Amino acid sequence: MTNTSAAFFDVDETVVNIKSMFSFLEFYLEYGNEEPLAKTGTFLELMHYFREIGETYPRTYVNRQYYRLFIDVPLSHFNAVVEKWFEHIYDNGLVFHTPVLTHLRSHQENNDLVVFVSGSCNEILAPIARHLGVTHLLGVTLQVKNEIITGEIVPPQTIGKGKAEAIKMFIRQHDLSAEDCYAYGDHESDIPMLECVANAFAVGSHPQLLRWQRDNNKSHIVLEN
Repeated sequence: MTNTSAAFFDVDETVVNIKSMFSFLEFYLEYGNEEPLAKTGTFLELMHYFREIGETYPRTYVNRQYYRLFIDVPLSHFNAVVEKWFEHIYDNGLVFHTPVLTHLRSHQENNDLVVFVSGSCNEILAPIARHLGVTHLLGVTLQVKNEIITGEIVPPQTIGKGKAEAIKMFIRQHDLSAEDCYAYGDHESDIPMLECVANAFAVGSHPQLLRWQRDNNKSHIVLEN
């Protein structure tokens, strides 16, 4: 059967109740740091650093600084820690947001292309996607040379307008129509991706996102407490 529609899902705090990048960082510091990070410090110290620069710089800058932590880490080591991380968070009760999963499963049953779109890198998204049977990832692409992470990323950077850019490219590549596609996001930074398809769903309770949802007469998904 030919796919005629795609459904694009933000992941962190939309599909799952965590911020996957920072959950992975905490795990890496405790269990995976045989390959040391470029910037040393405890998890709390690094989170303070990210919050501090986030007060001055945009999310795109913070995102780039995050991946620069992993300069010179072998990709094989990074991937191995990712697998251990997912097993750890799943065994410890990773929460999938049921109302969102209901929509995701419905799209899969309708033979729609289901796509994760996230500022997390594809390696971190991969085990979550595999668990849910999602095969298309529009996450950050790590730049890798000689199987070593350089700390840089390959455009487009999938945050804010970058998510919309990646989605539009995906729609063109798969010969789809934006009028037939869907998008789900939980934060005001997801508005560009929501605006590039006809069927947009605001997830959760972010005030600016809900204001946009009401002003544009879009759908709203209430998350369970």
